[in-house]
Amino acid sequence: MRSMCEDVASIVGFAMGDQSNGEVLVVAVRPEYERKGIGKSLLIHVQEWLFSEQHDEIWLLANPDPHVRATGFYRKLGWQATGTFMGNNEVLKLGKGKNPIANTPTDWAATFSTSASEQDQ
Repeated sequence: MRSMCEDVASIVGFAMGDQSNGEVLVVAVRPEYERKGIGKSLLIHVQEWLFSEQHDEIWLLANPDPHVRATGFYRKLGWQATGTFMGNNEVLKLGKGKNPIANTPTDWAATFSTSASEQDQ
């Protein structure tokens, strides 16, 4: 599944998950659109889809360096470090119903004229 966020006719962020193993493959937002809730919204969208595909736990790989923004981003959203590494990246996991802010509104819809689309379901 792929989810995208657009501003006018330009893609400003996207996220993808793997139905077969419950992995969040990527969450990416253009730098000028960061800190507007887009990444959070895209991640939550992929999480909800993976959980709806009968995964009780989902996972992703993240750089464990605390100076890398993504590390704090995922942990703030409830992702837990496992202590397991694949290459230089740490495996983070999230259990179904464990996201503390999954049902909180995000501000990107109010900030931009956006649309989310799903493909490859």
